[in-house]
Amino acid sequence: MRISDLDYDLPEGLIAQEPLVARDSSRLLVVDVEQAEIDARMFSDLPSLLPPSLFVFNDTRVFPARLTGHKASGGKVELLLLRKRAEGENRWLAMGRSSKGLRAGMALSLCEGRIGARIVRALDHGQVEVELHAEGDVDALIEEAGDLPLPPYIRRPAGDADRERYQTVYAKKPGAVAAPTAGLHFTEETLASLRQAGHEIAYVTLHVGPGTFRPVQADHLDDHEMHEEAYEVPATTIAAIHRARAEGRPVVAVGTTVV
Repeated sequence: MRISDLDYDLPEGLIAQEPLVARDSSRLLVVDVEQAEIDARMFSDLPSLLPPSLFVFNDTRVFPARLTGHKASGGKVELLLLRKRAEGENRWLAMGRSSKGLRAGMALSLCEGRIGARIVRALDHGQVEVELHAEGDVDALIEEAGDLPLPPYIRRPAGDADRERYQTVYAKKPGAVAAPTAGLHFTEETLASLRQAGHEIAYVTLHVGPGTFRPVQADHLDDHEMHEEAYEVPATTIAAIHRARAEGRPVVAVGTTVV
């Protein structure tokens, strides 16, 4: 399949730059295949639209992985932290952005001087291995001073409100650099309504990686190189899926990161 076969027109003005006040007040397009009908509903109607099903959610949590600052020369630099090289260490794999590139041995001042960094080595595709240091707990400072990496189609700086709104209400396990956006519409009330309507809920964890921000540049789908992402599927979720299938109940994957 050629990538161009998937092209479609999406006017930029239709891409919302701010979330709705209420997560579940977004519109929901409902397609009734048997009746060949299309209906516009509210997302809060979802629990009543399906027979008792198993809903599977991704409980990853976006961490404030974007750190901005300066090189010793004064040039601007930005790091997008991807993952720790090893638990208990302050050495990270990151995407680096700078006007003249980043080289091994460079010293960086990040988050208005609250976090220092040293480039250990430069890797392929704009990635670097970086060692962070600070007075106090580095992880706590990242959580406090880092910025959430909003998607590139959100053309505004991240704000304080995004720390809450660019997370699902069921986010638990830090590690993603982007939110599983299909889940952003769910509220605690929606989840309660699902249970009251006879639906079952289970969770997987997939930490969305930086590849989600990379445009597909290959001409053919088979030539696109996928990045690796860490995931976990609990035994309880596997059992719930087998049970739902055996009972003939639909299994609803909430977003592509669950699939």
